[in-house]
Amino acid sequence: MVARTALVMVALGITLSACGIRFVQHEFEDDHSLKDKVASVRIQSGSGSVTVRHSEGATETTIHRRVQHQRDAKPEGVSHRMEGSVLVLRDCGNNCTVDYEVAVPDKTTKVVGQLGSGDVTIEGVASVELSAGSGHVTARDITGNVRLDAGSGDFTAERIAGEVSASVSSGQLKVTDVKGKATLKNSSGDIVGEGLESDVIADASSGSVTLKLTAQKAVRAEASSGDINITVPGGPYKVTADSGSGDKTVKVPTDPSAPTELNLHTGSGDIIVSAA
Repeated sequence: MVARTALVMVALGITLSACGIRFVQHEFEDDHSLKDKVASVRIQSGSGSVTVRHSEGATETTIHRRVQHQRDAKPEGVSHRMEGSVLVLRDCGNNCTVDYEVAVPDKTTKVVGQLGSGDVTIEGVASVELSAGSGHVTARDITGNVRLDAGSGDFTAERIAGEVSASVSSGQLKVTDVKGKATLKNSSGDIVGEGLESDVIADASSGSVTLKLTAQKAVRAEASSGDINITVPGGPYKVTADSGSGDKTVKVPTDPSAPTELNLHTGSGDIIVSAA
């Protein structure tokens, strides 16, 4: 493993301002490289942002680290470790946060783990299975499945070759160009799906559901408080649309014996089914 210190910035722990005493974080950045094969990356951190992406043409895994700490809490050594072929990204200790930027040479790398708070961006790897407390999560160009359980913050998935299963407590949930089945749940916020090629299950407790499919597939969508707007190609469809207090508009061919069903329910809102 090779370590290179890229930048060091040190500030006083306490400064005086017009508003009184203000605590200032100390900060440094460094770089490390791993020649060993990394089959998977496991995020095991309480706070800080994490980026993991595939690097075309690279021959080793690189780790860029940005560390913020209080004056007497500067961490020593590295905060990552290898467990066999698994790269583990860890905390840097008490009164310390670390941001990671990891570039892997292998597209078959998997990303798993959990992050307490902070943004996560994952691009160009094989699969994602993540639990996040708060912060925005983005997954792009994933060749397999994406599974997410998040507390608060937006979730964006783009160009996913496998299935997407995502549950978000609050924030927008948006998926685009998903080839596999999409199972989407948002307790407080909207669900938006575009370029969906397989079956969709969407449940928004407080928010709207907007879905655009590119293939004739089944949809089950529920919104406790919000509109449901579905755009589908072809037809006919078996359509079940139940709106507690709202209008229903269906603009696609329907047949009660059709093999493909659109099952749509909203407690308070409109239901619109349009032809692509």
